[in-house]
Amino acid sequence: MSSDFSLENSHQENVKIAIEKILGQKTGLKRKKKTSDDQKRILFSEIIVNIMEAEDRESIMNEAFSIDMVKHNALFFDTIDALLKLLFNKEQINLINFYMYERISPEGDMLELVDLEGNELKLDTTDDLWYLLKNLENGNQ
Repeated sequence: MSSDFSLENSHQENVKIAIEKILGQKTGLKRKKKTSDDQKRILFSEIIVNIMEAEDRESIMNEAFSIDMVKHNALFFDTIDALLKLLFNKEQINLINFYMYERISPEGDMLELVDLEGNELKLDTTDDLWYLLKNLENGNQ
């Protein structure tokens, strides 16, 4: 490994070089292994993003080409809904639906999510959604 950035170096090697230049000394990098919960969070995020993208595509097909994909996609969305019901309780599903369909108003404004004590909850990303779902799972409101 050279002491300068290079296209021949792997990404990990170039990151190591950058950190060593910042710190001014030799370092050792160790990759943290993802936990089972990390892997589930990543898969959950992919699922939510893909559902939202599929629904956006459905709308685009309808608007641009007057092709109604609702009946065609219904089977897939019903299957996804059933799987979510298998994995999450009713409160969690309501939160997922809020994230996907209600958190952004038709005007494009981000709506606030407020807990029972009136505290605003952060819900900007699928990771935020995942952690809120986990809190609901653990009995926190």
